[in-house]
Amino acid sequence: MTKPGDWMENKQTIADLGHALGGYGVLITVSLFTRAWLPILIVEVLLATYVLGKEFWYDLRYESGETLASSTEDALGYLAGNAVAWLPVLLAWHFA
Repeated sequence: MTKPGDWMENKQTIADLGHALGGYGVLITVSLFTRAWLPILIVEVLLATYVLGKEFWYDLRYESGETLASSTEDALGYLAGNAVAWLPVLLAWHFA
């Protein structure tokens, strides 16, 4: 039987949450400063470049135990968090 806090004992779950919050936070932060599409597009491209470089170049070379599958999972965490962030951003723009 699982206890309420068991999910916090899994390191991968915490890592997934951290990657998702990172992707979410980038879009939320940039949308606080602008509603123009060009700066948002630039930041999104910079985020994608960072994620690809960190997860598929740096981590695979310099972190022990990293695999292509774990790097892909981390990258998808960033992507999922960023995708989820579009909902409150678009709703805020619509009702503002």
